[in-house]
Amino acid sequence: MTAEPDTRLLAGLRILVVEDMLHIAWEMCDELRTAGATIVGPTGQLDLALDLAGREPIDAAVLDVALNGQTAAPLAEALRQRNLPFVLVSGYGAEHLPPAMSGAPLLTKPVAYPRLVQALLEADARTET
Repeated sequence: MTAEPDTRLLAGLRILVVEDMLHIAWEMCDELRTAGATIVGPTGQLDLALDLAGREPIDAAVLDVALNGQTAAPLAEALRQRNLPFVLVSGYGAEHLPPAMSGAPLLTKPVAYPRLVQALLEADARTET
């Protein structure tokens, strides 16, 4: 018998998904919804992501490090200013991260989606005090 996924893990959390590869964005969104999250976005455009992060209520974010030739560092800075947790996804290693992203959880593509859910839970727990 296969265990059913726990659909309550991210219940009540609004997660901003920022990923410029559409098929990856949709897979992430599906997995996060299955874990109970409400999705904000997704978007692969930095300006739209900054707009969403500024006007939508969000609890955490998943950020692709590189967005169509741009870095998502300005978005990481904006999220840190609001004390909002985020998880990074990238095809590159930590040595390629801009300083604004240092110390954030980094998952290497292709992302194991159960690990993404766990990383969001851990990132969210770190911000609660």
